[in-house]
Amino acid sequence: MPQLPREEEVPARRRMRWHWRLLTLKIYILCAFLLACMLGGSAMLLLNTVNETLEPAQRIGSALAGGLILLLCLHILRMALPPMPWSVRRRGLE
Repeated sequence: MPQLPREEEVPARRRMRWHWRLLTLKIYILCAFLLACMLGGSAMLLLNTVNETLEPAQRIGSALAGGLILLLCLHILRMALPPMPWSVRRRGLE
């Protein structure tokens, strides 16, 4: 079994430099914008289902596409956020 290093051997953790923090902030802003655009597109497609000027096949296609995009948004959010205390996750083989 590998030995853990002693406390005095472990180097102190340094703060990120300013340009890495700026890059991280930019990525968070872009991710929020992407999710907002996906949610807006999904809402637009789902609202097309009540548009009576469209053919029924187009309305069904809009409903399916809007639902799939909404599920994708929820999946991305679930991966991005930490696990919630009420969620029950099955553990794999340990």
